[in-house]
Amino acid sequence: MKKVLFITKSQMFGGVEKVLIDIVNLLDPLKYQITVMTEEQNTEVKKNLPSHVEYKSIFKKRFRGLDRVLVHFPPFLLHKMFINNFYDIEVSFQEGFPTKLVAGSNGKTKKISWFHNDPYYYDFNLPYFREKKNLKKYVNKFDRLVTVSNVVSNNYKKYINFDKELKVIYNPIDTALIKKLSKETVTDLENNESIFRICFIGRLSEEKQVGMLIDSVVRLHTDYSNIELIIVGDGHQFSDIENKISNSHANGFIKLLGYKDNPYPYIYKSSLLICCSKTESFCLVVAESLLLGTPVLSTKCGGPEEILENGKYGMLVDNDSESLLKGIEKMLKDKGLYFSYRNKGYTILNKFDKNIIRKEIEEVLKEEENEKDCAI
Repeated sequence: MKKVLFITKSQMFGGVEKVLIDIVNLLDPLKYQITVMTEEQNTEVKKNLPSHVEYKSIFKKRFRGLDRVLVHFPPFLLHKMFINNFYDIEVSFQEGFPTKLVAGSNGKTKKISWFHNDPYYYDFNLPYFREKKNLKKYVNKFDRLVTVSNVVSNNYKKYINFDKELKVIYNPIDTALIKKLSKETVTDLENNESIFRICFIGRLSEEKQVGMLIDSVVRLHTDYSNIELIIVGDGHQFSDIENKISNSHANGFIKLLGYKDNPYPYIYKSSLLICCSKTESFCLVVAESLLLGTPVLSTKCGGPEEILENGKYGMLVDNDSESLLKGIEKMLKDKGLYFSYRNKGYTILNKFDKNIIRKEIEEVLKEEENEKDCAI
């Protein structure tokens, strides 16, 4: 049995944490003894992990200025300070501090780095390595590099200027479970077929551009009184978004519902799911929405273009408020277009199937013949 360590930052519970939990649920506990380690203690991560997975945190709570201190320590010393244990495989599942930690493991450990972010939007690794040449040197020491989409893979190769293979593994989808969860009853939505319900699900932070979506819906409500927007999620912009809705006098048709353990009934009961981000490496909720038969409209921000195959399976619009507004209005007015997206989105989901993804992950985790002998 292989001892496997996954490390993330996880200062909140979001998409990366959800995907990690899905992945450790996929892996066979008879093959892998798994530990999940977060930088800061995260009760949501701990609560959602399967019982056979051990949970650890490096800090109970991070203190201000910690990053400015950690950047000065070499990777091997950080590893000795915070891990100081042997694992057959260590996975940096998030850019930044986890990458530097795993970079410091010894030669007997297989090192895997999992990239979730477009470095051209923001490179979370670079502050810990100071210069690209240092980052490149350490990234090259990893045994396997994984990305969540071709967008991230291609951009990282250009960004760091190297030709090492990056394996694309899409985020997994548990079709049967999501369909089952989507049928659960919720009490905070009105059952009214005349409502055109728009759904946003995600972290409430700057790059998600929820304010731009609110502005579009407020303007459209003047001409389309049946429109409703539900916002499911939490984050540091929650209060700002709450104030924006109130100041726009939109409380009657824009509902800020907060974080939900089960977001799928909200997707299922919506007419349209919106992704309006500046950048997305994958955007799992777009694929999940297609599974549940809810059409998708997304700004051109990376991952959704790949999932929707450049507009074949969902509407793509330019990344500005006017384009977003016109896209929503087109879905409202053009019933033929709307139902064409509603009826064909699910046909692309096989490549995200959990059984296919499990095989790809296990292939990456496999020990290559004589690999450890060479390392020793």
